[in-house]
Amino acid sequence: MLLIALVHPACARRDGCRYVRIIAGLAAFWFCEEWKLFFWCYWLSYFLDCFDGAAARKFNQATRFGQMLDMVRR
Repeated sequence: MLLIALVHPACARRDGCRYVRIIAGLAAFWFCEEWKLFFWCYWLSYFLDCFDGAAARKFNQATRFGQMLDMVRR
């Protein structure tokens, strides 16, 4: 997957961003008793979610479903 990210930045960077975002979100709730770890993992997940949405719009990869989810979560 990382090789694809270097070759085709429009598509693969979003996928790598998406995977890191999901892992960071899960890690945030795994560390929910440690507030500092929770905060940073959750913040990273939120930041990458914002970046992923902006990248989807920039590279014309946005979907109607993704746009509706952005309205629900924000």
